[in-house]
Amino acid sequence: MRSPWRAAAPAPERRARAVRLAVRTFSEVCLTAGTVIVLFVAYLLLWTGVRADRAAAAERERL
Repeated sequence: MRSPWRAAAPAPERRARAVRLAVRTFSEVCLTAGTVIVLFVAYLLLWTGVRADRAAAAERERL
């Protein structure tokens, strides 16, 4: 809560604060999205390996 005795911040300072907040938020979103994508790719690669191993084992059994 702002004190009624304090003057409002000058416009350039408020604008700089808003830009800083926007950049910080955008960078957080990018990092989170990148982490999710990396984890998803790792999941796909590991799961593909598991399925390929099962298919190869089934083919060995069939031979």
